[in-house]
Amino acid sequence: MMKRRVLVKARKIVALLLLGMALVSEKNLSVMAQDLTIASEVIDSESLTSEITLPVQESENYEDVLGYALQNYNATFCEKEVEVIEAMEIEESQRDLEEYEITSLMASVEEVVLQTNGRFTFVDIIGKLQSGNYVNLSTRVTYKVVDPEIVTCSRGRVYGVNVGTTEVLATYGNYEVSFKVTVQEFLDFNAMIQALIEGNGIETFSLEPSQIIDTMNRANSVVHVRWHPVQQFRLNDGTYAYPTYKNTTIWLEGMPYSQRAGSRCTVSEFLNHVSEEEFYEEYEHKRWNDTSTYWAKYGIDCSGLLAIAWNIPLMNENTKSFWEGINGTNSGKFEKVGTYSTSKSTYTNEVNQTELKNAYTFLKPGDAVVTRYESINANRIGVPAGHARLVTGVNVDKREVHMLEARNNFPELICVSFDDLAAEYYCPFAIKSSYYNSKR
Repeated sequence: MMKRRVLVKARKIVALLLLGMALVSEKNLSVMAQDLTIASEVIDSESLTSEITLPVQESENYEDVLGYALQNYNATFCEKEVEVIEAMEIEESQRDLEEYEITSLMASVEEVVLQTNGRFTFVDIIGKLQSGNYVNLSTRVTYKVVDPEIVTCSRGRVYGVNVGTTEVLATYGNYEVSFKVTVQEFLDFNAMIQALIEGNGIETFSLEPSQIIDTMNRANSVVHVRWHPVQQFRLNDGTYAYPTYKNTTIWLEGMPYSQRAGSRCTVSEFLNHVSEEEFYEEYEHKRWNDTSTYWAKYGIDCSGLLAIAWNIPLMNENTKSFWEGINGTNSGKFEKVGTYSTSKSTYTNEVNQTELKNAYTFLKPGDAVVTRYESINANRIGVPAGHARLVTGVNVDKREVHMLEARNNFPELICVSFDDLAAEYYCPFAIKSSYYNSKR
């Protein structure tokens, strides 16, 4: 069994336990196994640190492998809350290339119900090995959605697109398993924004009504730009898009995700690059857990999406500068929305979550949220990281925020509850009018 050994500082215990309660509230009890094990073993230790052994994939216990997709591909909770001091030697075999001999394939659920488009959840695909052990294959199986107009699925992440019911089939070797997905309601986010403006449903704006419309139009140009790959193109999750399929020309929608240096570009610049040979060069970004993502030569990341939407210089801003605008370190361009206490620390995890939830009620279309946290790079070293999302609307009654984000293969509309946003310390903020539209 492949294992990773790390040292965890005892001062992280409270954070881990709070993290545990947050994850349990997300209806995925089993994802808590590793984090609570870490906390309990550190508590029992007489020293300030305790050496813990974490199973990476394979386990003889079915419950141990549930939640792997959520833990590694949703918000990387483990990366945020566990400070890795030293990573011991692990097996050199590359798990991405390893093939498992399985005797059966199972899904963690038989049916998924998403309340609206823009919502997503994770389904674990579990293989049973000949040894009797189980392995999480969520990132390795091939997914096929019977009706991709209703949902999309990648690496276990099921995302609602439109109203309806469809089936998702996951295949590994000669084995196949399926589960049903239903999206109950369709929300037209742009129509909601327009109705609020025309009906005076929004009394105050961080931006003027005309600026909100311009902001959303620019953001939507990133989300909905249609383009044709002239060569095989590798997407962020490692899958491929092809120029044609069964003699039919393939069109993709949205600028692909990328964090490569110099990759940010406008929509018109992106369309010019699509025909260039270098656009199709693969760039592999290794994660700390020996998995990989692939970044396009030209594309967009979360901060770049906000920069285009607000029409500000593309290369100037990132989640660090957003957070510094909120906490007063550099307050010339951005400001907090609502009232919540901040410090000039590197990360947002010192902000009071109750104050954050109250502040979300003041968000307006065209505002944003940002979080800053410690991530683990490919060398197993803790480094600052973050993520930002553009707000398209807020439902105060249901206590949820509708947002656009660039995070996966292509930008997506998502819907996240106040509780889940605060659990990840997303801080609401707005661009100052003096900086808005500064790229002219």
